[in-house]
Amino acid sequence: YFRATNRKRKSPADFLLCLSMIALTVGSIVFMLYFRLPDKRPIRRLQPCPESTDVYAVGSCEKFMTHVHNCKSGMIEDWHRDMEKALNREAVILGKSGLRELRLENGKAVTPDAPVPEKVFALFDRDLFVFPTCDVGTEYPVHLPSINANVNVTVVSTSPRVLVVENLFTPAEAEEIITTAKGKMQPSTVSMEGSEAKSFTQSSRTSSTAWLNPGHYAVSAALRQRVSELIGIDFDNADTPHIVVEEMQVLRYEHKQHYHIHHDYFDPVLHSGFLQQDGRNRFITVLFYLSDVEEGGETAFPMAGDPRPVTDYTDCSRGIRVAPKLGRVAIFYSLHPERQQYSSSSKLTQNKDGSLSTEALDVSSWHSGCDVFNGTKWAANYWITLKGVHAPY
Repeated sequence: YFRATNRKRKSPADFLLCLSMIALTVGSIVFMLYFRLPDKRPIRRLQPCPESTDVYAVGSCEKFMTHVHNCKSGMIEDWHRDMEKALNREAVILGKSGLRELRLENGKAVTPDAPVPEKVFALFDRDLFVFPTCDVGTEYPVHLPSINANVNVTVVSTSPRVLVVENLFTPAEAEEIITTAKGKMQPSTVSMEGSEAKSFTQSSRTSSTAWLNPGHYAVSAALRQRVSELIGIDFDNADTPHIVVEEMQVLRYEHKQHYHIHHDYFDPVLHSGFLQQDGRNRFITVLFYLSDVEEGGETAFPMAGDPRPVTDYTDCSRGIRVAPKLGRVAIFYSLHPERQQYSSSSKLTQNKDGSLSTEALDVSSWHSGCDVFNGTKWAANYWITLKGVHAPY
């Protein structure tokens, strides 16, 4: 237009044509910017940046490292990835294969889009989550997705590790378990010491027992899932095939019935007949109290706050006692959290002569079912067992 020849003056039509071309060009640019194709790359959000995050081993009360974040202008990108890299380097030093996941102290998984935590627990290799029991009275809020409810898990003993939860199940669920089990009750047994895998009745245990398979009974299956959510361990994860959840054991204690002081784990020296080729042993007991008891029936932990060796296996006055109460649950651990898995190079699982070591076992987890003096005590439990605690044979 500006190079139009021969005409000394331009017509209005020429100006309109020019303005139209400019408007079309600007409109095309705006259209392309506004309706451009979406960016397929993930959105990376900046988050508030704490100076550092303390890292603890599973169940531990003492940090083993502090990860210093690389903050930019007070914000941080990709903190989760950076921590994973640092912890995988640390895993090599610790003799581990690598980091599996990070957890908060209540068992909640730490995801890349979560706020940057000031404290995390690192789970390496096949480690499973364990509640830290550093101080009596500490409460951990836990969400249970299967029933869309929140509960508080309270530490009642630091050694042994014992925690209590209220109102984990309803009176109707308790009644259904009792009704289902009543016709199946048999005298409870104890495990024989030595090389034979035999059980027998004994005066040290006078209760009655029934077993409910979660595959056959909806109520036991529902509580199995709830326990999984409660303790922060996925029972059916393909990445953790070493977990074995035994059938629900239902227990009845009538007048002056009891189970004297014992361990839930199998001592590989005393009970060699019960050791299996996969080196399994009991790790966690989750005990449900299905009824109130007017007098007696407590679960006693004699070494809680009292490190003296147990000599009187009938004594229910030592340590702490968890009273039976409908809806209450006790959680306690039979193995040390840092010794969940056997290692052929570890002094923790094998003695110098090649025999099995008992150091993975938490000896302080002695406990008993005290005599019932008034009423009937109904209870049930799930045992979470781990393969590979002891050397395979």
